[in-house]
Parts: sequence; structure tokens; C-alpha cells
Amino acid sequence: MTEKLHANVSIHLFGESSAVKDFNAILVTGVEEIEVECLPKYLPDRIEVDISALKNIGDAIHVKEIQLSEHVQILTDREEIIVVATAPEAEEIEVAAEEVAEPEIIERGKKEEEEF
Repeated sequence: MTEKLHANVSIHLFGESSAVKDFNAILVTGVEEIEVECLPKYLPDRIEVDISALKNIGDAIHVKEIQLSEHVQILTDREEIIVVATAPEAEEIEVAAEEVAEPEIIERGKKEEEEF
């Protein structure tokens, strides 16, 4: 109980993101666990991350933004992304636009009669 240990603690996302609600953003998760060092009595069960800070497409939450007890040291790279709000895939939107953009031209049957 007096020796510090290294452990991976899972991340739990909660809350409602304005980017998802208002802009149909897609949340992409990066790191799902954070490695920490602490005494066993300070080891958290999980780390809670509020995604309500994601207000626009492109907003992200990084490991460096996580606030833990002063007794817990984060060992994971602080620049790692936990979650980011991204735009829906542009490729899917382009394919749908191409299908609607050009109508098929169907010719009528009188073309044969005009040739005589």
C-alpha cells in the first residue's frame, strides 16, 4: 500500500456535445485508457470526460485537459486526443450529390421514322 503502481484507467465519456446536436458531427475516440502512477488508495476506477466542451466541428479533448487528484500522475502522452468532433465523411455526401445531379436522358422511339 506504500508503493506507487502503474495502471491503465478507462475513460468514460458523458454529456451532450453541441457539435453533434447542431452540426451532425461524428465523435471519434482516440485514447480509451490513460496510464497513471499513484498509490493504490488513490487509483480511480475510471476517468470521467465531459464531451459538452465539444461545441464545433474540429473541437477535441486532449489528455492534458484531464484534471485528476494531485496524488495521481498521468503517464500517457499529454498531447494524445481522447475524443474529437469531426464532420460527416465528405465522400458519402459527394456520392449522393452525383446520383441526384445528372438525370438520365431517355430518347423517344420516333428517331427511326425520321431517318426514312
